[in-house]
Amino acid sequence: MLDRYEGCPVCYYKKEISLPVRRAKSGRTVQTNSFVYIMQEKRRLGEPTPRYFWTCVLGYRSFGFDPEFLYEAYERSTRHLYR
Repeated sequence: MLDRYEGCPVCYYKKEISLPVRRAKSGRTVQTNSFVYIMQEKRRLGEPTPRYFWTCVLGYRSFGFDPEFLYEAYERSTRHLYR
């Protein structure tokens, strides 16, 4: 269901990678195997809908991640739209 929601494989492809993840409670960093969605290189960057963006922010917060990364990514992805 998540693949379909994310537009996989048309808009994005899924890849398994190993990431360092800091545990929220202990502060300890551990290597974790994760799936990530990567935008197909031939697609243009665009602005996410407000609903999608806030879904991502809520997901980050519920897993203890700092949503500042999302705010910065949003700024970078929309900067070119308003020049």
